[in-house]
Amino acid sequence: MAMEPSSSSGESLDEGASRGYRSTYYERKNEIATLQQEAGELTAQVKQLRSERGVVDTTSSLGHNALLRSGLQATGWAMAEAQSVISNRMEGVSPLETYIHLTSDTDQRRSALTALRDQKLRTATEFMAKRKRFLNLRRSHRQIESNEASNGDIVVEVCNVLPCFGVSSVKNVYEALLLANFHQEFAVWEHLNVLTVCQQEDAPDHSTSQACHLTVDICGMDLEKNSVLFQEYYDRSDVLERPHGLIAFDFVDKDDLYPYNPKERARLDVTGVMMVCGSGDEAEPCVSVIWWCQTRIHRPENGVSDEAMDTFREFVPRWADVSYKTVREYVAEGRRMTAQTAHAHVE
Repeated sequence: MAMEPSSSSGESLDEGASRGYRSTYYERKNEIATLQQEAGELTAQVKQLRSERGVVDTTSSLGHNALLRSGLQATGWAMAEAQSVISNRMEGVSPLETYIHLTSDTDQRRSALTALRDQKLRTATEFMAKRKRFLNLRRSHRQIESNEASNGDIVVEVCNVLPCFGVSSVKNVYEALLLANFHQEFAVWEHLNVLTVCQQEDAPDHSTSQACHLTVDICGMDLEKNSVLFQEYYDRSDVLERPHGLIAFDFVDKDDLYPYNPKERARLDVTGVMMVCGSGDEAEPCVSVIWWCQTRIHRPENGVSDEAMDTFREFVPRWADVSYKTVREYVAEGRRMTAQTAHAHVE
């Protein structure tokens, strides 16, 4: 007759195995503790020897640098990804863009711009307060990024910072900027060696203006631009408590007096803002000019050659470069004239 194993025998085997496992576990644990203690003692001895022999322990520094490199690399990747998202959204609507329709009646045209003025300037101030937030306004900054929209239009975004050291008067720099802005269009067309016809209407107090430009024969293609401008100087505003000057500009969507010719002409739309403000309370005074704009060149509906599109693609960066140089020259001249006036008063 077969005999069944007794439960007491099974329990004895399990208990023996368990005791054997526990014994091995504690032996290995003790060995690890001993080895760790020996490793610690050896490490201390090595450090002591290095100290006595003047050898620098670089292990910690190398590890710290490796962590820094890893962190910087991760930050660089995140910034690259963010820039990719931003670049991909360039063909969207500008945050400063407003639908503008001007009739053929002169009084109605002026009234329409006057009605838009306050809100346009406030929006421009709010935008620039955020756009310049993390910029060092005491350092020159120039950024131009070009992109092609899904419909083939060319979109270019520009951001410039021009610091003026040794200047404390925001208003003087702002007045120089107004003069530069008045002349920069002529400087651009002359420098680029293109023929441009301009029709301009200014408000009596020059707080608003509208200008229609037609540039002819750029690689056999005409380029039209219809823009409006709003300007003001503030000792302080609801957005910025310090003195600042603003020039906000936008394009006209529909103009009954100067209608677009979208079938045969390319069209240049520009939205943006130029701001003058102080940049810090450091020992050396500084006033900075910040300029942000987004431009779009619309393709003619009847088509355009690849050569003409390449020319247009290069046109806006060149236009931005000449405009920047013009502003810099007029601001520098304004500083020189201010210095001469102050010197004459002292004498």
